Amino acid sequence: METPNSAAAPVHALTRVLFLDFDGVLQTPALDDWEDMAHCDGLLALLRAIPELGVVVTSSHREGRNLAGIRRLLPPSIARRVIGSTPLTPGCRAHGGRQAEIEAWLAAHPAVERYAAVDDEAHLYARGCSWLVLTHPLIGWSEDTSESLLVLLGSALRS
Repeated sequence: METPNSAAAPVHALTRVLFLDFDGVLQTPALDDWEDMAHCDGLLALLRAIPELGVVVTSSHREGRNLAGIRRLLPPSIARRVIGSTPLTPGCRAHGGRQAEIEAWLAAHPAVERYAAVDDEAHLYARGCSWLVLTHPLIGWSEDTSESLLVLLGSALRS
C-alpha cells in the first residue's frame, strides 16, 4: 500500500489521477508569503485517503520546469506523488485551454479510470465540466474541496 511518503506508482499503472493547479488552490494572495504552498493539508489528507492517486500538475508553475523542478516547489510528501504535468499548448490560457491540456494527457494515458481537476479558474474549462472542483482564489483548498474530490475520485475519507 502506497503512502504519501512512498514513491509514486508508475504512470502506466495508475487508475486515478488528480490534476492540480497551485495558485488559488495551494497558495493564495491572502498568505503572508504568496509563494508558500500553505494549503497542503487537505491535499495530504486526500493522498492518504486514496493511496493509488497520482498527481499531475496543471499549474502555470510547470512552465520552464522539468518534473524534478516541479517537485521542488512542493513538500516532499506531496512531491513524491507527482507523476507528471500536462502538456503546454498554444492558447492554454484561453477559454477551455486547461481542460484541453488535461484531455490530451488523458488520451496518452488510457489506463486512467477516474480523475478530477482542482483549479480556481473556471474559464479554463468548459462550462459544466463534471470533473472540475473549483476553489475560491483568495481561500484555496478547503474542506469542501476535499469532500468534492473524494466523491469524484470514488473514495471515503480515512481517519
